[in-house]
Amino acid sequence: MSGNEPLSPAKPAAAKLTDSPWFWVYLFSSFAVLALFVIEGKFTRRQDHAENQYLYGTRTLDRPAAATDSDAATAPTASKAIPNDKSGDRAPLTGGPQPLTHPLLISLIPLRIMAFVIMAISCVALQWQLIRNRRRTSAACGKLG
Repeated sequence: MSGNEPLSPAKPAAAKLTDSPWFWVYLFSSFAVLALFVIEGKFTRRQDHAENQYLYGTRTLDRPAAATDSDAATAPTASKAIPNDKSGDRAPLTGGPQPLTHPLLISLIPLRIMAFVIMAISCVALQWQLIRNRRRTSAACGKLG
């Protein structure tokens, strides 16, 4: 009975998990969520620095209106007091890292939410597709047997 056996009815071939586009959407969105959490610290430092430069850079680095060229040569501009400035508690910007002075105007939260929603939708769609394929396969096997 080496090659003369009758062939049994063929079962329908099960689709591979990687054949589904929902699998790839789920995989890439999962990595996007993970990457957004990993880069959060570096992004926050850089974005805070950029926003501080935009918001406070011109105020702290502008020369006072009464300053002369000889005054500019003797003292650094950032350490001069601004005339008519009522807030004496403002420290000049230094070269080191600065603490967060305000909530970030541009954050990663909308991207994280979008990637997480896409990941959740693709996970549900992938599970639904797998269940539907199993039911189809078991129904086809039941009709054959």
